[in-house]
Amino acid sequence: MGTSIPTLALLIFLLIVVGNSNSTIICHEKKRTTLLNFRNGLTNLSSSWLSSWSVQENSCQWIGVHYDNVTGRVIKLDLFGMQLQGEINQLGNLSRLLHLDLGINNGLFVGDLSWISGLHSLKYLDMSGVDLSKIVNWLHEMNKLPSLSELLLSSCGLESVYPSLSYVNFTSLTVLDLSSNLFKREVPNWLDNLSTSLIYLQLRGNALQGQIPVALSNIHDLRYLNFYGNQLNGPIPASIGRQLEYKRNLKLVRSIDLSSNNLFGSIPVELFGLFELRFLNMSHNRLVGEIPENIGSMTTLECLDLSKNDLSGKIPESMSNMAFLDYLNLSYNYLSGSIPSGTQLQSLGEDTFIGNAELCGAPLLINSTKDEESHGSTPVHKNGDESEMFWFYIGMGMGFVISFWGVCVVIFFKSTWRNAYFKFLDELKDRIYVAAAKGEMVPQEIQ
Repeated sequence: MGTSIPTLALLIFLLIVVGNSNSTIICHEKKRTTLLNFRNGLTNLSSSWLSSWSVQENSCQWIGVHYDNVTGRVIKLDLFGMQLQGEINQLGNLSRLLHLDLGINNGLFVGDLSWISGLHSLKYLDMSGVDLSKIVNWLHEMNKLPSLSELLLSSCGLESVYPSLSYVNFTSLTVLDLSSNLFKREVPNWLDNLSTSLIYLQLRGNALQGQIPVALSNIHDLRYLNFYGNQLNGPIPASIGRQLEYKRNLKLVRSIDLSSNNLFGSIPVELFGLFELRFLNMSHNRLVGEIPENIGSMTTLECLDLSKNDLSGKIPESMSNMAFLDYLNLSYNYLSGSIPSGTQLQSLGEDTFIGNAELCGAPLLINSTKDEESHGSTPVHKNGDESEMFWFYIGMGMGFVISFWGVCVVIFFKSTWRNAYFKFLDELKDRIYVAAAKGEMVPQEIQ
């Protein structure tokens, strides 16, 4: 027991020393120099946050720089949305960096990306909005980051997506955002290598061509897929739904957006086997055929947009089972028949169904003859009402014309009326002139 007290005191002393040292960690001189070189490459040094990056200041106090409390090495550089301008370089020496966020700094550009291979511990990289248009081999450089988990390169001016490349080393990648770039080729084959990890794939706003690759069905854990605003054509692969319906993936897929492309053919029945899907948008394509009856099995779907296609036939009665459906758009197709009654579909706006000439029933103003007969109601004679309004406006117009010309004829043939009329106009003109003259004098009188 006698030796335990000094030991306990020593432990407490060490904890105090370590705790105090954490608050006064000084970055390795080499890493500090790397950050200063990065700072010197920027052109807007007057930025408020850059004022903290001073040689005199402890680099632990620099805005956006985070250190490991034990090793004193830089592990995170978060400069998101700092309005930075200039060239990015000289960061390759931060070998222990785990998180690099330079996103939404539209004044930044990269002329040489070779330094990024030095960040071999990097797990998170966001360079969204950074100009990478001069980087031809961007994928080869990123492929040198085997620990990368999230890669965000939207709006970077990238042109090549390397469609023929069959292998990438992104074995840990879960999030990939390449939206709003300048890709004009096919969807790349190397996406198949991400089958064991990828959960978020964002490729919207490019000019990708060709068909949706069947290999996407191999991305077992995919939860979010967005191909909006490309130039994809061909049918929607049935394998996407069939493979993702596999038990292991049933609770993962949440959102699919294939809108604003040139997809054609019918909607595969297998697609509606994704029972846990929340968001599905296939609008602005050239899809044909009927809406599959099994759509009602998607009971958790909250948003469905099939507008501006060439779909035909009736709206499936099974849609009455979609109790969580909050947004629905079936407008501008060739749907026909009655909108299923007694469901939440009647609570949606008319815009949900407009542009389908042969579709009827609430909430559309066009009533279904079948519904009217089944309820024993008398059809509303809209044509009669419209006819009455038409003759009302005709009579009103004719009355105005007759009255106007009647007055003109009397003034023309009766001199006393004519003289009185023109005298009234002269007096009115004089009053207006006098009032205008007084109005111009008011400011002078006030002064």
